[in-house]
Amino acid sequence: MDFGERQLAREGRRHSIATRKVNSPLLAHTGITFCWVDTMANLKTVPHPVVGEATSKIAVLEGYNSIQDGSGGIFYWDYNATTENNGTIIRPTDVSATLSGRWRRLYSGPVNVKWFGATGLGASDDRAAIQQVIDLVSAQGGGVAYLPAGNYNISQVLIINAEGVSIIGDGKGATFIRKAGIDSTIFDLFTVHYCHIADLALTMQRGTPSQGAAIFFEQGCTSPTIERVYIGSMWQGIICGGNVSPTQLVRTATIRDVDMENTFHVGLKMYFALNWTVSNCIIGMHFDDAWNAPGSNHYGVWLDTDSEGCIFDSIFVLGGEHCWRIANTINTSIRGPNEHRFYSCIGDNGTVSCIYISSLHRSIFENCWVSVQKTTSDAAVVMDSMDIWGIEWVASQIVNVEGHGIKVIAATSFSIVNSTFSEWNLSPTPAHSAIIVYPGYGPARRCNFIISGNKFIRDTDFGLHNNNLTISITSGTYNRYIITNNLSYAGTSSANLGSGALNAVSDLGTAEAKVVNNNL
Repeated sequence: MDFGERQLAREGRRHSIATRKVNSPLLAHTGITFCWVDTMANLKTVPHPVVGEATSKIAVLEGYNSIQDGSGGIFYWDYNATTENNGTIIRPTDVSATLSGRWRRLYSGPVNVKWFGATGLGASDDRAAIQQVIDLVSAQGGGVAYLPAGNYNISQVLIINAEGVSIIGDGKGATFIRKAGIDSTIFDLFTVHYCHIADLALTMQRGTPSQGAAIFFEQGCTSPTIERVYIGSMWQGIICGGNVSPTQLVRTATIRDVDMENTFHVGLKMYFALNWTVSNCIIGMHFDDAWNAPGSNHYGVWLDTDSEGCIFDSIFVLGGEHCWRIANTINTSIRGPNEHRFYSCIGDNGTVSCIYISSLHRSIFENCWVSVQKTTSDAAVVMDSMDIWGIEWVASQIVNVEGHGIKVIAATSFSIVNSTFSEWNLSPTPAHSAIIVYPGYGPARRCNFIISGNKFIRDTDFGLHNNNLTISITSGTYNRYIITNNLSYAGTSSANLGSGALNAVSDLGTAEAKVVNNNL
């Protein structure tokens, strides 16, 4: 209940319902004359106050469209005002637009979109009212556009182009903004700073989208925050794109507690993204395997050109062609993704892989977990380019995968240490290894790696499978590598971790220098 509604409740105890009508002034204890009006249309018909006459100088509005529709409030007469916005500044019909005198809403803090005619009933287009509030707080130098619980249908994109604007709802299970058409873009942030979107659900009204993103960061955004948001059945969730360049990075974004469900193309797409923090998010892709078939380019998280210094903490990606795709495809003359940190991140059920890396520099995967049960998957984690170097896979788990655990087609340098590989090769033809490494390509063989302290086990939680191959270094010339202190264990009967022991390390590579020892 806002201030105006509380005032109305107090006055209502003193006056009958019959008195609460337009042109029925009531004298308050202060001596200021009040009038009650049912709707905004009624307020506009109240004769404007005249200096020196006992006409109403305070108006109590019961609702924009109807009584108690959540938009009521108290207005006072400002003799000098000349502007109007149909929400907080109202011009009566008996005052010409060229003359001064307006009703002003008495408020402080957030601006309620219902004050401007948004219904939140899911039956009309509320876009104009919401955009008007965004523009109002933008013109004020920043503020909060508040969307109470309800269903707000919009037909066009909401534009945020000023700094310090917050769009706040009553919770991602209470306030819904629903987009019409095939374009799923709801918010477009263009060259803005310190904007905030929170406590909302963003969905489509109906049908399947084929373009756009629920939240679109254009060039030059700085410090946007997206938190406690649900994004459902969108073409893309949150993307950093548009006409961006190395001089127009999207910087220091914070994305946390965001849930995406039934995402068709990409959940989170980042290029020219600098120093983002992404945490406690769930990204669920569209569930149809045919939709996410090899070559579909549908990814849960897509990191690309010149994304740098981002932290991903507790991100669960389910489905897609690749749950995580890391590459350099936008502009290969600029360096690819670099200096990223992945903590406690999950990839599950990618139709091709959980993590597919084609370009990545100086990055760490720690306490991560991946699992693939799709027969179309050849490996859970893939590296396929010499533009991969300084990569660390640490204290992580690969569990229950159809093909290889980690497949390194090409990489300049990487390490796989202190991790667990638990059941792989669920599709035994051809045979798959927990880790398989190829020497890469190019005139100078320069692959360097460490595989150390890992555990390879046959896991009865997932049935009795023939996952015999552990570490396989294929024939070819490498630069330097170390394979040491790895432990493989399985039983000698079906009652004890399957039949037969796991194979020892298979090392067919030649190198300038290598150490392969202490592996059991």
